[in-house]
Amino acid sequence: MSFIRCFTCGTRASVLLPTLKGLIKPIDSVLDVGCDTGIVTNYIKEKIGCKIVGTDFQNILEYNIPFVSYYDIKDKYDKILLIDVLHHIPKDEQKNTVKKWEQFGQVIIIESEGNLTAKLVDYLNDLRGMITPYAFRNQQGWQLLLPDYKVEKIKSQFWYPLNHLVMTR
Repeated sequence: MSFIRCFTCGTRASVLLPTLKGLIKPIDSVLDVGCDTGIVTNYIKEKIGCKIVGTDFQNILEYNIPFVSYYDIKDKYDKILLIDVLHHIPKDEQKNTVKKWEQFGQVIIIESEGNLTAKLVDYLNDLRGMITPYAFRNQQGWQLLLPDYKVEKIKSQFWYPLNHLVMTR
């Protein structure tokens, strides 16, 4: 993993941690949907101590995290994490995607609001073969899409370039 990718994912994980600590308990079983290399998944495992499993379309984990293929999910979990996943899905499919994951546990969604920096990061991911529809929404847009969810801004350091939202029921 490149230094820049490791730094940016690690920084993002540390910014999200206070919010996640309030939502995930060490006794929880957690499924991290779209875990990618597992850097954020591993950070959550180390800092919260929960039992966490990663899932994605393919296993490219670089950490010692249990993995289940996206196509083979059958078990229920206490929490389902969708961290920066939904903007990779066309807008007209986002609501159904959330509904799909609700059958496996309590869904926690974290999304970037889609500022220029967020779009640039996804553009750079596209260069490594990850095609993204850039289906970002602002706080009001997510609230309209998911009216049963509470949508809140995540506080972060002034120097952190992304604006994240957390959505819970």
